[in-house]
Amino acid sequence: PEARRGKVVRVFAKDIDSKIVFSALETLGFTVDTRPPKLPDDRTNMIWYVPSKASVEDVRLVALTLMRAGILLRGIEVLDTSIAQNCHCSIQVGSSRRVAALPLIAPTQLAGATLPVTSLK
Repeated sequence: PEARRGKVVRVFAKDIDSKIVFSALETLGFTVDTRPPKLPDDRTNMIWYVPSKASVEDVRLVALTLMRAGILLRGIEVLDTSIAQNCHCSIQVGSSRRVAALPLIAPTQLAGATLPVTSLK
């Protein structure tokens, strides 16, 4: 957990059981920053990350924590450079309509995945 101190996970949450997920992420050493969802009617399905601020292991830990809470992830991608420049976070969690129809990412697939992952088939 000490290695993750200062790493911020920004969550645009609405269908996440906040107390469980936030507590789990904080126990792992992350700082959780919540924001109102940009797509309030869409389910959480996506993780974006900044490679210079978050390791592959950090991203996997966040993904597995969300999956354990019942979040159906469909994509993991590098955060767009123009957004990352103005973002003080390492990882973002939210919704993307672009990945809504893609297959789910299973925890077993994630273990061996190379990031970024848009869809694991």
